[in-house]
Amino acid sequence: MNKDINYYMGLNYPIEITKIPEDEGGGYTATIPQLGRKVFIADGETIDETTRNLEDIKREWFQTYIDRGIPIPEPKREEEEEYSGKFITRIPKELHRTLVKGANQNGVSLNQHVLYLLSSGAACNVLEKAIEVCSNRFEKIINRMQDFEITYEQSQQKPRNLKIVYSKSDYERAA
Repeated sequence: MNKDINYYMGLNYPIEITKIPEDEGGGYTATIPQLGRKVFIADGETIDETTRNLEDIKREWFQTYIDRGIPIPEPKREEEEEYSGKFITRIPKELHRTLVKGANQNGVSLNQHVLYLLSSGAACNVLEKAIEVCSNRFEKIINRMQDFEITYEQSQQKPRNLKIVYSKSDYERAA
């Protein structure tokens, strides 16, 4: 496929539009973050004018890149992004020491120990949310049940007779 200016102009790059405060002149600013917020930027009085101006800027830069042989990144969708499965993070020395001790106590590598802690933390988070949903539902049921008074009456004909008696407030609302 010939990747000329029309090819790149036809790609759907996500843009960000920001309203410019009135005390700064008003209007809108649009950028294409993936291509460079400070390079692919345009402004205008309306959103339509701003996006048209951004298209002009995009065309100029794409042509410059093509003329100079500079590769132009194509838009990525989040579901298409590839992840290496590793990341580096800095942590306090005391936390590092604690994690190493935990790994040693469990007879596993530091990597395995941290993976276990992250996984169990994520699982706990999912479980906490499920418990919260159930708790909210249970609370609604309890609140509804508090409107009723349930009494048990014994009789000679039936060993147990369940009778639901509405509370006084229910009778007052019905009247």
